[in-house]
Amino acid sequence: MVGSSSKNTPLILEKTDLAKYFHAVSDGNNISHSKPDPEVFLKAADYLNLQSSECVVVEDAEAGIDAGTAGGFLTVGIGCAAQYEKTKYPIKRLTELLEFPELTV
Repeated sequence: MVGSSSKNTPLILEKTDLAKYFHAVSDGNNISHSKPDPEVFLKAADYLNLQSSECVVVEDAEAGIDAGTAGGFLTVGIGCAAQYEKTKYPIKRLTELLEFPELTV
């Protein structure tokens, strides 16, 4: 699932050939409020019939971490968001997600 405030998300996923890896997209085309409002992530969880407590938000921006936290999601920060004090799990590489058993199924 992708949760992005950008209205260009479908185009970017198509151009990078990543669209096939995601079951659903919640983006700027179907939300009324941008991050730090949690709407985009809450809709994403809803598309998958999951509760926010069953999902993880991986973000590179503080506003995304704030949105994930406000929505009740576990938050993983990468890049600049890894340094943010509200980030639950800071990482440098996506492969580090595998090091946190509570984040894997």
